[in-house]
Amino acid sequence: MRLKSIKISVFITEPLKTRLVNLNLKKASASFILIPNLRLFNKYLFLIGLFIGVISCSVKKDNNSLVLVPKNKYAKSFAIQKTDSLTFLHLINDSNITETYTITPSKKIKETKYRVVCLTNTVLPYLEIIDESNSIVGLADMEYLHPSSKVLENEKIVNIGKNAQYDIETILSLNPDFVFISPEQVPQTNRLKTLGIKTIIVSEYLENHPLGKLEWIKFISTFYHKEQTASHYLDSISKLYTNLTQIEKTTQKPTVFSGMCYNGSWSVSGGNSFVAQLITDAGGIYNWNTNKSSGTVQLEYESVLEMAGNTDFWRIQVFSESNPTYESLLKENKTFKNFKAFTNRKIVFVNTKKTDYFGKGIVEPHIILADLIRIFHPTVLPNHKATYYQVLDE
Repeated sequence: MRLKSIKISVFITEPLKTRLVNLNLKKASASFILIPNLRLFNKYLFLIGLFIGVISCSVKKDNNSLVLVPKNKYAKSFAIQKTDSLTFLHLINDSNITETYTITPSKKIKETKYRVVCLTNTVLPYLEIIDESNSIVGLADMEYLHPSSKVLENEKIVNIGKNAQYDIETILSLNPDFVFISPEQVPQTNRLKTLGIKTIIVSEYLENHPLGKLEWIKFISTFYHKEQTASHYLDSISKLYTNLTQIEKTTQKPTVFSGMCYNGSWSVSGGNSFVAQLITDAGGIYNWNTNKSSGTVQLEYESVLEMAGNTDFWRIQVFSESNPTYESLLKENKTFKNFKAFTNRKIVFVNTKKTDYFGKGIVEPHIILADLIRIFHPTVLPNHKATYYQVLDE
């Protein structure tokens, strides 16, 4: 087997464990991969390698060889690597491998329905797309789910708890095959691992591109051996999204900023954030587009006013039973009237209480994008009806 442009080093530290190093990643750190079947381990020991990064390469395959999976187009926080008989899912943070999951192909395992617990609800839309919502037996923070979530139709699902207060005993009683968690939940769920319950970290929120978040459907589907279903959906939605970015917009691109003042301090979306990417793809110019932060930036009022005081649109996000009004916003902070977007009634908002923005919105980014295009360029997509974003007009 010959590989081009891939550097692989493998050494064995003890039986049934392989440690993979030298991974073309800066400061690479890899987790141990456990393979319970000794015969399978011996058969494929010499094959196990790891690749991340540039894979525009050729591979000459033997009967038992590495199968190189094309790297993700947008997602940066996970990668997939396969042999003929094993699949490795790698979590990546800051170019470091932080966790590795090993999966045996479906033809090698007994066909069965999984029982899973979800402590992070962002996994739900992916499961719905691949038709595996029925695998959920336990769920946290159910009261925060949007009423349209199909998961709520299953009355057998057990509420595990809320606000990071999870009933570990209830989780154990459900006898799950694995538990989906977010990175922040790792300390709280360490006991599950010590008791033999597999936990799977889902960190799609690290992605700063809408299609990067969507691409996490590949990660989730692999556990269910439904990669083909996920791939078809991903390709379809990616094409719709890309076509919208290429549609001819109006000549004048509006300026847009995103942020809100909380307790006297402004939180503004970074220039490398998910929100900034959406605004750019919708044909807007984001005020902080030269900022390198992928999260939020804390700023003083004077700095925000100087940068965004004359901006055309102001994007805000709320979680409320009722939509905001200009009057209610002014009661919160009288300085809002100093922004052109406020006085011109050009505030763009999404109410994450009334829309499933953080649920279904993850797997239909093309609709979110269409909402913004319709707002920034009113003559484009004239027949589109808003689903998530609206212009505040009261």
